[in-house]
Amino acid sequence: MGTDLPGLETRLLPLLTERMGRLTTSIARIRSQGAATATGLDELTEEIDQLGWALGVICAGAGADVLMERSRSDGLGILFGLVAELRGAAPSLDDLPRLTPSCPWDFPLVVASLLWWGSDRGALLGVKQVGETWHITGSWGLDTVFFPLGAAEDWGQVRLILRSDNTWHLEVPKTWMHP
Repeated sequence: MGTDLPGLETRLLPLLTERMGRLTTSIARIRSQGAATATGLDELTEEIDQLGWALGVICAGAGADVLMERSRSDGLGILFGLVAELRGAAPSLDDLPRLTPSCPWDFPLVVASLLWWGSDRGALLGVKQVGETWHITGSWGLDTVFFPLGAAEDWGQVRLILRSDNTWHLEVPKTWMHP
């Protein structure tokens, strides 16, 4: 992986813009059907909610505090899905645990950034509960220099290990995710 690869925030913003453009088309279709007879309205509402949240997290990760509600129980799945789409892969979100309110808001962004910097374009996320921690694993390239920017008290219980076999291993408290 080259060192000139743009950061995750730089790559996700155009993707979010493209997805929001598709939403405009869907909104126009629903308007033409009339709200009472429109199909797909619930899915459209959820996608708008997810994209708005993802945009807020990415902006906050880049230094802009635009989120009113930073935590989302499905946040890991939302950002993982967007990174997988950027990489041209179809994510499997069924196995991802939901986050608890005690999980730091930037945890999904940290995991998505680690996945983004992975050397394998088809990299998948491994997630399993081990005793009192969750273990999240993936691959990494030589350019992986990312570590959480979150508050020290939130991240003090976290261990990030970059292994010589080009895999990473992140251990987080059990209380951050639902089993």
